[in-house]
Amino acid sequence: LHLSTFFWPAIIIAVGLSFLLKRDSMTVKRKKSFQTNDMTQETFTTEHTSMHDSSKDVLDAVAVFGVVKKNIYAKNFKGGEVVTVFGGSEINLMNADFTGEIKLEIVNIFGGTTLFIPPHWQIRSEAAAVFGSIEDKRAEPAGIAMDKILIIDGFVMMGGIDIKSR
Repeated sequence: LHLSTFFWPAIIIAVGLSFLLKRDSMTVKRKKSFQTNDMTQETFTTEHTSMHDSSKDVLDAVAVFGVVKKNIYAKNFKGGEVVTVFGGSEINLMNADFTGEIKLEIVNIFGGTTLFIPPHWQIRSEAAAVFGSIEDKRAEPAGIAMDKILIIDGFVMMGGIDIKSR
């Protein structure tokens, strides 16, 4: 039995499990950071209670050996996270709306994510790609909204993120 043949598969599985196990603690931190932007400590407590009522404003999608398709209709979209391991996810943000900057964290390991985003939104990619790609395939818009900035953060390994506008 040669243990060296199991080294790289064990590393890849460990990385994937660490992302999945840390997901819940990162979601709680992210929701708090959404609420503290431009708010005082006094309004934080009231926003904190209403955040649980409007959980549809935050995207949370996980696909492990499967496919997730979500349509977001939130008019006060706050961002969120997508985790894809050996699967695929399709997120439609064409009917969503927000003001300012929001962050969407995407982690793809041997998987792919397709984002449908309106062509007038600005996209700033801060994601790292290792043997993968992040491609903006949207057509050139007639105008760009200066108050709508989507920040894509995360990690892509052996997969891809495609950004389209239908």
